[in-house]
Amino acid sequence: AIEFVLVYRPEGIVETVAKGGKAVHEALRTMFARHLLKIDTDLDQLNPNHFNLNKLVNGINWAPEASDNLAMIRLRKLKLLPPNKSGSHLIIQASSQLCDNNAKSDCKDWFGDSNPIKLGFKVSGAMISFHFHPKGNRKKGKTLHCELSACSSNLKNFADNDRVLIEKYLSKWHLQSEAA
Repeated sequence: AIEFVLVYRPEGIVETVAKGGKAVHEALRTMFARHLLKIDTDLDQLNPNHFNLNKLVNGINWAPEASDNLAMIRLRKLKLLPPNKSGSHLIIQASSQLCDNNAKSDCKDWFGDSNPIKLGFKVSGAMISFHFHPKGNRKKGKTLHCELSACSSNLKNFADNDRVLIEKYLSKWHLQSEAA
């Protein structure tokens, strides 16, 4: 017996979540294709997204486009890896309140000349918050928190229209890179 989750999208994409590694995932996708879809095909594995997170600390224009109904986009959290790659991280997280501060400016304010970004720390993780304008008679708009690491993200957890919007900005900022 095996416990797994299989997600099939009509455009031909199959995602699996299971213990057991690559061989188990391939077997599940192959059985799904043969027995349920009645096709015998070689499945192409998609390379996961890779993100160049160090670009987050270099001159990104965070201003949203007016047509996207966004009040603000901000770099909410930075996870920094020291130059010696010791395994320890420094996490800078800005306030959850809707304000103009962000993790990069907090890092500069708090550390001054000892700013870890200037001392060679690399960005190993980040959270970018997308704050929407309120709709209707609501006092607050929704907020989406996009979490990124070098080779993973939570993009698949968003509704399609939200994911497309976030991916638009990730592309605009040139954060996505070719698979390593």
